[in-house]
Amino acid sequence: CLILTPDGLYEADIYCRLAKVEDPYYAIGSGSMAAMAAMRCGKNAKEAVRIAASIDPYTGGKVQSMSLENPRTKRLLSEMSKSRDRTSKNRRRS
Repeated sequence: CLILTPDGLYEADIYCRLAKVEDPYYAIGSGSMAAMAAMRCGKNAKEAVRIAASIDPYTGGKVQSMSLENPRTKRLLSEMSKSRDRTSKNRRRS
């Protein structure tokens, strides 16, 4: 699963170990390799998933994409960061 924090985007494996996503784009799931290859060839996320679905029999359904550049996402991350800072300050006082 993917986890978005104010520090960045992380993928958790089956043992809940986190790995920071450093790439400008990312895909998860059975068709992730095909989708990543399509994005490296210049396709956007939705196009890449459609290509992966044409190759991988387990990829399909409604295509959804998210961007960390979306203003709503940036606002959410800012709010998360402020909340984390307040929590840290409160813990130091205790």
